Amino acid sequence: MYSDDAFRVSLAEAITGLEDWANRARANAGIDIAQGPSYWRISARPAMRGACPFDLLLAVGQTYSLKIADEFYGDKPIDKFDLFLRLATAIEAGYVAQIQTRNALTDTLECIESRVEFDDGWAWVGERRIGTRAPRRLGHAQERREHRFLPYCR
Repeated sequence: MYSDDAFRVSLAEAITGLEDWANRARANAGIDIAQGPSYWRISARPAMRGACPFDLLLAVGQTYSLKIADEFYGDKPIDKFDLFLRLATAIEAGYVAQIQTRNALTDTLECIESRVEFDDGWAWVGERRIGTRAPRRLGHAQERREHRFLPYCR
């Protein structure tokens, strides 16, 4: 956890980077930025069909929430401030996949994973389990279906 002063300085720098990105991305996406005393939010709605929309909310409580396409990942701790610009840039470039894991016998949806891949080989991964909080069960057949998104500009 950051001290309050260090957090505010780093948050301001991250917001400046995201606002610069937003000014460049406006040619290919509808960008909406809002802020209040306890948050800063950006929404990107790409003009390109098949590209990935996202919403990012940065909170002064040192957490962030991210909605990628239809999947929401809320109240994640802020560990590194450079993550946010990297996420926006990678999503804009089309380095996003959503992976559904299904039971191969019943076709029941078990998990949805959102993966944003960065140029350096790392990835941000969010996961939502369907119907259970238990860890993945091993020993039964699973099928994975991957949906890749397009870049904002082709």
